[in-house]
Amino acid sequence: MNDLYRHASPAASLVIPYDRIEDDPVLFVEPNAPNGENLPQGTGYINLGLSPVARKLGHFYFQPVVKTATTSAEVFVINGDFLIKRVFTYDLSFTTRFQGEWPRAIETFRRNIFIGSGYGSVGLAVDNSYLRMLAEVGLLGIAAYFSLFIISAIYAWRVLPGINDQKTRSFVIGFTAGVGGLLVNAVFIDVFETSKVAFVLWLLFGVMLGTLTLYRRQPFDLVKPLRTLFASPVAIILYLLVMTLVLFPAVARNNFVGDDFTWLRWAADCGKNISDGTRCNLNWQTIVSYFTQAQGFFYRPGAKLYFLLMYSLFWLNQSVYHHAALLLHFGVSVLVFFLARKVLRNFAGAVLTAVVFLLLSGHAEPVFWVSATGFLFASFFSLASVLWYISWIETGRRFSLLLTVVCFALSLLFHELGVVTPLFYFLYSWSFSGLGWIRGWFTRWRGGVLLLPLLIYSIARYAADSHWLSGDYNYNLLKLPFNGIGNGLGYVLLGLLGPLSMPFLTILRMAAKTHIWAMTIVSIFAGLAVAKAWKRYRDRIPVEDRAIWLFG
Repeated sequence: MNDLYRHASPAASLVIPYDRIEDDPVLFVEPNAPNGENLPQGTGYINLGLSPVARKLGHFYFQPVVKTATTSAEVFVINGDFLIKRVFTYDLSFTTRFQGEWPRAIETFRRNIFIGSGYGSVGLAVDNSYLRMLAEVGLLGIAAYFSLFIISAIYAWRVLPGINDQKTRSFVIGFTAGVGGLLVNAVFIDVFETSKVAFVLWLLFGVMLGTLTLYRRQPFDLVKPLRTLFASPVAIILYLLVMTLVLFPAVARNNFVGDDFTWLRWAADCGKNISDGTRCNLNWQTIVSYFTQAQGFFYRPGAKLYFLLMYSLFWLNQSVYHHAALLLHFGVSVLVFFLARKVLRNFAGAVLTAVVFLLLSGHAEPVFWVSATGFLFASFFSLASVLWYISWIETGRRFSLLLTVVCFALSLLFHELGVVTPLFYFLYSWSFSGLGWIRGWFTRWRGGVLLLPLLIYSIARYAADSHWLSGDYNYNLLKLPFNGIGNGLGYVLLGLLGPLSMPFLTILRMAAKTHIWAMTIVSIFAGLAVAKAWKRYRDRIPVEDRAIWLFG
């Protein structure tokens, strides 16, 4: 990366070499577009949070690039309030890939995600074999291409143990390792599309498969290992990742909205009053202050630290923030899959659960709002804690207990809703092990260890002077049951119908607020009806299904 200076204004952002900044006057020369790519302006740099303001300008001179030799140069005077500070600019290869070739390949892929847009539809170079394949031959084409590698790998895995000749074993292992190196190399180069690689690669593929055939001792069953491979947990995770990349990439183009600007302002100022001229410093004192000083706001030091790091590295590049949120949403969906496997005891049901969870439109706020990223972190660590808890009660390993406590503590640092994590411990043990296991919580040391992060969190939150129950975030205990019923109905409808259910829920909410006694009577009768139905049909429900319903 080159060392540059940059001027900042509300409307524009230009990057110029440091040696072109003079005392007076200041002349900005428009850089030439690298490598013929049509790159977006103003995004090819990383802001330095520790960099001080070098100069303040009331105006500067700007000279556009001269297109032809016969055209005379023009210089414009730009008036306004401008700051010059040091930044890092991406190098030519980075900018060409991330802002030119790769986005163009992704846009081409979106035109026809299944069979692609045809060979050569993305130009001469993409510098990523996988994106080139997706753009040119689509999902079906790339699946067919890599099925050759997968089938060959399975065949080699089955035959290789029966080969006693050392030279043959070395050749097979060496060629397989070389293909692995090409797979890594293909992330940044169109390696599989180059003739000098393709000719040698497929010749050696034929030699390897022919050699393995000479040592085969029994018929090779391809269907069973392929079925096992494509229905494995790793494959399911890959499917969820592909769905995330296909369905949500447009989110990265959204600008910041709502509370996003509040978090970015806090990251820029570290909670200080900028009227005194001080700015944020990324140091240990600042980080410690996040854990010890809430300044009347919610106690979310993990979320504050995340935004501070992101702002220091990527400044106002909103696509990076959105990609991080999508990665977390994908991670939460993966954990939902593993939790559903434990609860449902059914692989197909767990897959369906994860897919539906990934697609639910009720996730609109945490996925689309950058300010809700802390909620995604809390959900991720809370689910991870529950899964490690299940592993601990099944295996008894203390390492699983340690990770249970660590993940629980991390969930508390990003959002207050992390406090519900121990309820999942209780519910899982109660649903699948009965009340005997719950009683063991209070007669042995395990309950104290698992609840220790909650005690430390409460003390730290109180000492940091954080926001508690008051104002819009307070609870009326008399209305809490009605809010519970209303919110439960709202979450069900929101999960099933998405935002389409909001007008109905709004009308129902307003009617319930003005006729609270009528809603009380309706709620009582509805509760009695549910209890009677449960008592009547409970014995008809299998024990395992009953545990699933209870946990749900």
